[in-house]
Amino acid sequence: EVKRDNETYLVLNEEDILAVIE
Repeated sequence: EVKRDNETYLVLNEEDILAVIE
């Protein structure tokens, strides 16, 4: 299930990046 956790982390990281851009 490591891949699934990794994908979740990437999604959260993407949201963080978008928040910083705004």
